[in-house]
Parts: sequence; C-alpha cells; structure tokens
Amino acid sequence: MAWLTVKEVALLCTVTESAIWKAIAQNKYEHCYVNGVGRGGKQLRIDLESLPAEAQARYHGEQEEKSANALMALTDEKRDIVSLKLAAVRAYQKFKKDYPKADKLQAFLAQYNEQHPDKPLTKRQLNHWENLYNRDGVDGLIDRRGGYNKGQSSIQEDEKQVFLAYWANEKGTKDGGPSVASCYRLTQQVFSDRQLASLSAFERLARSIPYPTTVLARQGEKAFNDKCLPYIPMDYTKLHTNQQWVADDHVFDVLVRFPDGHVGRPWITGWEDRRSRYIVGYLMSDHDPNSNNILDAFARAVSACGIPEGVLLDNGKNYTVKDLFNRDFIMSLANQMALSVTNAIKFNAKAKHIERFFKTLEYSYMIHLESYIGANPKRRPEKLQTVNDKLKDKAIPYEEFVKYVDCAIEKYNNSPHSGEGMNGATPCQAFIDNITVGKVTYPIRTADPVLLSMYFKRTSKLLKVGRNGVRVPELELYYDANELFLHQGQKVYARYNTDDVRQVYIISEKGEFICMAESKELGCLDNELTAQRLRKLNAEKKARRKQARAYLPDIAVPSVQQLAIESGHSFSKPNLELLPTALAADMEQEETAQAMQSAQKQQSARREKHDKSKKNRERDDAYFNLITGGGLDDAVGE
Repeated sequence: MAWLTVKEVALLCTVTESAIWKAIAQNKYEHCYVNGVGRGGKQLRIDLESLPAEAQARYHGEQEEKSANALMALTDEKRDIVSLKLAAVRAYQKFKKDYPKADKLQAFLAQYNEQHPDKPLTKRQLNHWENLYNRDGVDGLIDRRGGYNKGQSSIQEDEKQVFLAYWANEKGTKDGGPSVASCYRLTQQVFSDRQLASLSAFERLARSIPYPTTVLARQGEKAFNDKCLPYIPMDYTKLHTNQQWVADDHVFDVLVRFPDGHVGRPWITGWEDRRSRYIVGYLMSDHDPNSNNILDAFARAVSACGIPEGVLLDNGKNYTVKDLFNRDFIMSLANQMALSVTNAIKFNAKAKHIERFFKTLEYSYMIHLESYIGANPKRRPEKLQTVNDKLKDKAIPYEEFVKYVDCAIEKYNNSPHSGEGMNGATPCQAFIDNITVGKVTYPIRTADPVLLSMYFKRTSKLLKVGRNGVRVPELELYYDANELFLHQGQKVYARYNTDDVRQVYIISEKGEFICMAESKELGCLDNELTAQRLRKLNAEKKARRKQARAYLPDIAVPSVQQLAIESGHSFSKPNLELLPTALAADMEQEETAQAMQSAQKQQSARREKHDKSKKNRERDDAYFNLITGGGLDDAVGE
C-alpha cells in the first residue's frame, strides 16, 4: 500500500489540489493523517489503491521509470541487493492481501525465512524496507551510506545544465571555448545559495561530454563536419580529364602594393580539374571577388583546356547568380554550354579540394615572401605590426606578385603530386594521360571562338522594351537603338561584355539576335567603362583583418619572387592541338554568335568613321580660325 500527498495525487489525476480536497471531504478516497510539519502537526495522506485506474497506472509507470533510472546508476552488486529488498517488500504486500488472519507479519516472516534460510529477515528490517518503499519507491531501497554513488557525479541536473550552457560556446580559444574554471565560477554565481560540487567534478563532467558534441559546441559546424561526420571517399581512378572542374576564391596572406598606391591583400579565383588537380585557369584581382571574376577565370580556363562536362561550386552568392551556373535560368552559361552543376555541401572542405591547392600555394610559396603576414593575426610577424599603408616599402608590388603567382602555379602544375589516384604524376601529365580511362577516350570539347565569345557575355533577366529602350538593372543604365522601336512591349534579354558596357546585345525571348543597343549616357566616353568600375562606385572595400604578432627569421635572403621569375624554368602545358578534341556545335547558337560578331564589327566601323569625321571637322574649324584671324595657336590637325 502506497500513501501519497495531496499534491502528488493532484498531478496523477491531472486536477487541481482544491479538487482533491473536495473529493476527500466527500470521502471519495481512502485517507489518513500522519505526523508532520504544519496543519497542527498532521499531514494528509491518500491511499494509491483508492484512486482511479488511470491515476494508478500513471503512478506505476512513473515509478517504473524512476526505478529503472535509479537502478541503472548502481553497480551489479548494489542492484542485486535492491532487487532482493524489492522482492521481499512486494511479496509481503501481496501476502497481507491474501492472508485472512491478524498475525500477518509473523506468518509472512515464518514462511519467508523457511524459503530463504541463507538470508533471513527480521521484523524490524521488513517494516523499515516497506516504509522506505511506500515513501520513495525503489529509490528508497538504495543503501545510501558511503560509497553507494561511487563513479557518479554529485552535480545536480539544473547545475549541470547551467554549467554546460556557459561551457558549450565557440569562442576561438585554444580549446575552442571558455575554460572549465571560468564556467564553474559563473555557475557558482547562479547558485549562490548552494554548496556546489568541487571544480574537479565539473572537469570530469566536461570530459564526459562526447567528442562530437564537444567539437560542434566549442569549435563550430565546419570543424564538426570536417572532423566528425562521415564522407564518401572519391575513387579518382574512375574520373577522366575535364569531367568536372572545381572553383573557389582565396585571399592571399601577403601584403602587396597595388598600382593606386594602397597596400592590401590580393585575391585569386581559380578553377581546377578534379581528376588531374591541374589548375586549368585563374584570375588575380585587387578586390573582393565577384561573379565577373568567376566568369573571366572560367573563360581563361575554357580557352586553354576546353569545355568541362560539369562544375563543382561553392554555395556563395557569386557562384549562384542566375546567368552563370544556374540551371533554372534558360539563358545561363551552364545551360548554353550544357554543363552539369553541383554545389558543394556547406562547410565541407573535403568537397572542394582546390582549397588544398590554395593551402599548398600559401605554405610552399607565399610563406617565403617578406610581406607574408600569416594565416591569422596571432601569426603576423613583429616587423609588420603596423597599419598596412605604412608598409609600402615592404609590400611586394602587385605586378611583381602576379608574376610570382604565375610562376608558382606553373611549378605546381609540373611537380609530382601525392594525391589519391595520381601515382606520383604531375597534374599536367595527369591531365593529358586521363583523357583515356580504360579503353574509352573522352575527347576534349571545344567550340568556335565566336561562339565562346557569346557564351562568356553576361545575360540580364527578361527585360521589357519601353519607349526609352531597355534598362539593365545590373548596370543601372538605359540602352536604346532604332531597331528596338518596333519591339516595344516585348520582352528581351540583354547580353554584354563586362569589360565594356557602352553597348549591349539585344536577344529575343527565343534566343535570336535583334540588334546592338547603346547607352546614351555613355556614348560620348572615349575610354571603356567596365562593370567592375561601376561596382566600385557603389561599394566600399571590406575592412582588413586586425594585425597581430608573430615571428619569422630576420635574415637577409635573396628575393624569392625574383629567383622564381628569373630562373627561366620551362614548364609544359597541355597542347590541345595534339590531343583528341570534339567541336561543341549548335547551329542556332552559332548563327546568333555570328550575328553578334557582325554587329560588333559594324559598330566599330561606325565609331571609326565618326572619330575620323570629328577629326576632319576640328581641322576645318582650325583652318577657318586661322584665315579669319584666330591665330596659329588654335590650329589642330595635320
């Protein structure tokens, strides 16, 4: 028989305590009073067996769960002792129900001790165990004298949760997060009214947290993905050349002096053939990379090494713009060139192994430069501990750095590679050798230069032709031509070169070339206006990293970039004329490309004629001024 408090019964019956008191007043439940604190020294207790069946089932379910949790924390020896006590108590309670006479206790002990002569029970023991069981369930039968909880933590659950809330934070320290001691002190402040377990107990708690959980909480999601999550190993021997290219951006840990005089860190946008690890193309820049950099680097790679079957890209916004590698946009570069597009899993360094190339570039080549500042502020050399603009004398000139990077990449492409499936071959040799895999040859896809020129133009979304022509949102300019007059109200695409946005090519919704339209605002400019120059007008460069201390040997050595550039080293490159190729032909696209090229030539001829006429007018005006007294100083021309 179990006797419960009013609060416990209210929880089991899912009603208020007032409802239980009313039920007691109506004698719905069997109850009694026991000695206790409050209410005149008496406390009400209610018999479990008088409660509704649902409440009893709920009670037994909770008790079984508590019993299981309590028993799981014990040793086998302690668990056996508790099981013996529990069996004796339950047997006695069942015996009392079935035995009709008054001497229940004496009769049960006689029967029990006869069946268990090796472990006899006394009256005092049995009464004590039953009282503990009725009060606390199985947990009350655990012997809580010294050593019962050996191997268990003395930290309360709420204390544990508060401590872990402080401890499980990524803070960029050596261990990834705050120290145990600091979190322990904060936990003490939260529970200032308690005597917490010792610091060593909390240190044991921290060590007991599973390693994957520790990495995720204190080092971040990227570290968790790199160190803890499984991945599918790639069998590179089954890949062939140009089956998939990988792209990414990287900012160098080197200070350079740019042509405009400011000092900063340059960027590289690179494309790598996944099978051979050959760097098929790249672009250096003095600004944060954008989609134009990606396109320009890709154009260089295609011109040098052919068209890949697919690309593996980052998830950054520069790689997911609609007109480049977005298969959902019909006029995108990926759809025009029939490329498969795969986006790497976020924070997964194993997916884009071009990052390993960037690491090799840094630690094999860049680290030797005098203006190398380290991968993080803590590793920055002491002699470079000042603002970047005060390091103009130490920073390598940008043009010289570009030559050094060119040489370093050529060196990498022609050095033995230890990667999986490479067998010690150089990336260049692997690029050539793996055109054939097994008995199958995969010709390198090429295309007519005119067609490639069209592919590598940027494309706007569908634009509606108005009375002022079309407005290209990316360029924030209006473009118009006489041929567009009859197309008002229709939707068209605008394609343009990123290095000259004075004009755009207007393409119909069906992909047919309509005309070339000029920007009236830019028609009088003599110099080319690039998309990058427009971008720089509306955006500021991101802040540079903070500076920190680090050490490198302070000895005078020859300039390594000069040694590399002046070494006269001859490197080999894949020669597409000697390799099997297949022309990627599309008659409709070629017709459009030819029409665009023809319009380009006519436009150049008109501009040349305009410039010549302007020059003749200036000469005639000068001659007129001369004969009318304008003076020889005003004469212009031949």
